[in-house]
Amino acid sequence: MITGWLAADVPERLIALHTLMPPFPPPIIRPDVRPLTEAERAFAELQGRWQQEEGGHNLIQETHPQTLAYGLHKTPVRRRSR
Repeated sequence: MITGWLAADVPERLIALHTLMPPFPPPIIRPDVRPLTEAERAFAELQGRWQQEEGGHNLIQETHPQTLAYGLHKTPVRRRSR
């Protein structure tokens, strides 16, 4: 996350940036740094749309990971009657 903030705060001092979290920090969070370019606005819109339409799995994994585990398990838990 630190490299993301460096890229947002002082991009002129970076040659390159490698991260596993490319959308961090989201451009909308730091509008005080400089106005967004058209490409950045388009990316922020695309990212928001993806999160809204396709980000459900990620949200469930972040908040209730065991829920998906039950659904993906090959042999659901069954109660045996005696």
